[in-house]
Amino acid sequence: MLLLLAKIRVLFRICKIFCFFISLHTKRMQQTKNKQQKIERNNSTDKSVFSRTMRTRKLFFLGSPIEQSDKRRLIYFYCALICFVLGLLLVFTYRPFIYSNHINDWHLADTIGNIVAVPAAAFSFYAWHKSIRYTKLTILVLVFFIWCFYEVVFSQTFDWWDIFATTIMCFVTYPILQILEKRIVE
Repeated sequence: MLLLLAKIRVLFRICKIFCFFISLHTKRMQQTKNKQQKIERNNSTDKSVFSRTMRTRKLFFLGSPIEQSDKRRLIYFYCALICFVLGLLLVFTYRPFIYSNHINDWHLADTIGNIVAVPAAAFSFYAWHKSIRYTKLTILVLVFFIWCFYEVVFSQTFDWWDIFATTIMCFVTYPILQILEKRIVE
């Protein structure tokens, strides 16, 4: 029962973090809208269409303007959210099914948390920072050490398979970050 309460508390904290991201996004959208209104007021005297569109070049998402860096942050935030939701679905559906039917899935059900946590942590780090001054490798090494530290210190059951899954997912997440960064720049 205590383990279930601890898991619920952790899930609640994670939900609070994602709610913070959503409020940050909403606040940023309002600031961007205010900036655009200010630019439009300044541009109202300028009759040149070319100069007006060059100064206010923005991307539109759900009817509100978003800057290029915000687009990058939103994409990383949604990727982190997808990983988080996928992890919850797998932990609450796939893992009990495997355990109840005594299926050998080569420790996949045991390591689902680490498999989705590494990309989710990397994506949320990129979503959190407006400008990326760290390399992808630095972020993944940081995520690796954080998850290994968590596994050794805070986890109730230390498992080498979790460390192995964290390592593999760091190697898998690196090309995913490379591909996303190329797509976002284009």
